[in-house]
Amino acid sequence: MLSTDEEIEMEVLRYKPEIVSIDSPLGLPRGRCCTKDSCGCRANGILRECERILWRRGVRVYPCLLPSMQGLTTRGIRIAARLRARGVAVIESYPGAAQDIMRIPRKRASLLDLASGLRAFGVSLAERDGVTHDELDAVTAAIVGLFFWSGRFEALGHEDEEQLIVPGREMDPSCLARTVIGLSGPISAGKTTVARRLEERGYSYARFSEVLADLLKAEGVPTTRETLQVLGERVHRDPGQRWLCRQLFMRLPKTGDIVVDGLRHPEDHGFFVERFGPAFRHIHLEAPTSLRRERYVRLGHDGSDFDAASEHSVEQHIDSMALLAHRVVESTQGVDAVVSRVMAAAKELH
Repeated sequence: MLSTDEEIEMEVLRYKPEIVSIDSPLGLPRGRCCTKDSCGCRANGILRECERILWRRGVRVYPCLLPSMQGLTTRGIRIAARLRARGVAVIESYPGAAQDIMRIPRKRASLLDLASGLRAFGVSLAERDGVTHDELDAVTAAIVGLFFWSGRFEALGHEDEEQLIVPGREMDPSCLARTVIGLSGPISAGKTTVARRLEERGYSYARFSEVLADLLKAEGVPTTRETLQVLGERVHRDPGQRWLCRQLFMRLPKTGDIVVDGLRHPEDHGFFVERFGPAFRHIHLEAPTSLRRERYVRLGHDGSDFDAASEHSVEQHIDSMALLAHRVVESTQGVDAVVSRVMAAAKELH
């Protein structure tokens, strides 16, 4: 029942949610750059693949860029972007589709029947008059979030259009059986060393800099820490951190355990929660500055290099990553001890 974007954002953040389920389209059809009918991108249509899938299944849904839907879609995308920038994971839900799948009457049939259906499904609703259809749809959207978190869901549509999440009858065992560890931390905290040790123990290894290195290679630019940082800053601005996350995600194996080296931005955390749910464990490594400087110098650099790298803009969110992490692990001991603590933390979070 809140009204402004700011009120919604602050209320969401107050609860520190693992996942936020938004009742609104959160993406545009492929080839569209905006929601406006006056733009040339209008030639690419008003429908996403997820909406076509629902139509084929007999589920009524409005095209995301129908004139009457453009304002909702624009706002949904805007609010999702605000939350993701704070590290909050967001999924798109459609209460009407969820209610059809759950065999609960939609609000247009009867608000009383919808409320009764939600109660029969196990939801505790206040016994009061005047409950609004917006509140009941919000409750349904939250239920979709629970289906997602339990691994009982379908992700409909194309990845680059933002997929729609609907309840699923069957659970995908791989959603909960695998472990996906994301490592963050300041320079020389030991992220890559730990990640490589996990690779030796059977984890598939991935890092953001691999995507950036390929981009540098295509441009004919040598790959150094400095060129990677400059390109990382440029990509973060345009086409955006979420684009970079998608590029890395497409390289990941569909099964098995994974370790992702080098989370640096809040969007990284949110993105991988959206893709892997409770299978994703964000571990933040910390070590005193003096120790990290010593490690950096041992690699053949000098102290001024360490200061410059640490102060670069791509490292500015490191403190916030510690707050977003599921666990913070001190990396002051030997590598085997740190790896053991990381694996223990990941297991504890299961």
